[in-house]
Amino acid sequence: KQANERKKKKEEEDLLTPIEKPIKTADLSQFSDEALNKFITEAKLSFKSSDNTFHEYLADVGVIQFDDKDKVFRPTGFGILLFGKNPRSKFKQAALMASVEYGNNKVEPKTFDQALVLIPDMVEEWLIKVLPLAKDTSSFKRKDIPDFPIKVLREAIINALVHRDYEIEGAKSSIEIDDNKIVIKSPGAPLPSISLEQLNSFKAPSISRNPMLTFVFSLMDYVEEKGFGMKILKSLYKEYDLPLPEYTFQEPHLSISFPRNMEAVTNVSEHKRIGELTSEELNGFEWIKSQGEVSAKDYTIQFGIASRTTSRHLGKMLDLGLIRTNGENPKSPKLRYRAT
Repeated sequence: KQANERKKKKEEEDLLTPIEKPIKTADLSQFSDEALNKFITEAKLSFKSSDNTFHEYLADVGVIQFDDKDKVFRPTGFGILLFGKNPRSKFKQAALMASVEYGNNKVEPKTFDQALVLIPDMVEEWLIKVLPLAKDTSSFKRKDIPDFPIKVLREAIINALVHRDYEIEGAKSSIEIDDNKIVIKSPGAPLPSISLEQLNSFKAPSISRNPMLTFVFSLMDYVEEKGFGMKILKSLYKEYDLPLPEYTFQEPHLSISFPRNMEAVTNVSEHKRIGELTSEELNGFEWIKSQGEVSAKDYTIQFGIASRTTSRHLGKMLDLGLIRTNGENPKSPKLRYRAT
């Protein structure tokens, strides 16, 4: 019976990827107390990091596994990534590289290679330091705030960490900031069931490459387990009057690029002819992207313009390949437009 159980366990382990398997040379001493306590606090758990019941909880989650032979818990690869003192000792690619370049001025590059649960707050502190400040006049008391919404970048960075492919050796996540754009890169192509078009229309299905990482981050309320934070990304136009980001893939990285203002769109967008739009037309195009699908009447009402002006704007965008219709007859009331 025991031999059959060992055989079954061996067969189950053979189905696991290297990052899912327990690391035979590791034990719980390689976990960071700071990372474990961060998880306990943010997930609102009633454990202490040294509690046996907490270790059993971590085993149920799948980040550690009990070694029957040596009678100790062994961290899995995901466990080391999430809570390890030095994740790169096992996974050299487990790092987020950050760089800033404003004109000829470069800020000292920064490497974030701590336990994954610690990185979001560290990156947020760094962003506050390196992003230029703007005046917030939304209340009676004026205050300085970063000139790009931190919560949007935080969401995109967490996505890059949680959904990346950790088995691509040598490929690291990164955030690159310059005068025109903020680019966040994550190793790994979109999953087969997720297309670039779905990502760029902010309608990607809720599928994660690393469900264990997603689960832990959702317990900490860092991500929505059911999605990619698309709602937050779409808020850029409506809440901040900023253009929406664009996803691209160039082996081995999936990138999301945020133009820092409307003027920067022409330098950032993959749509090479977008520079032929006037500022009014560009604003209209960004609005269409934020809405998903619109009618000519919607466009006319949104911008308070004449119907003939709407027709000119939409016609030009169609000619440039920036938008397409839903295939209805041009005179049909069901005709709708969406970004390509």
